[in-house]
Amino acid sequence: MGVKYRCPNPKCREKLMIPDKMQGKEVRCARCKELFVAPIRFNLAETLRRPTSELIK
Repeated sequence: MGVKYRCPNPKCREKLMIPDKMQGKEVRCARCKELFVAPIRFNLAETLRRPTSELIK
């Protein structure tokens, strides 16, 4: 699915779509070449559906 994000460079602010597999990893903006750590999407609804035994390890 991916997460929508804007380049953190204030001079760029390009709209980006970060693939799920790249979340939490270093990525580079295609427009300005700024290197940053991609945000991690947290899905609260998905977490709440998991059994408690899965959450506490």
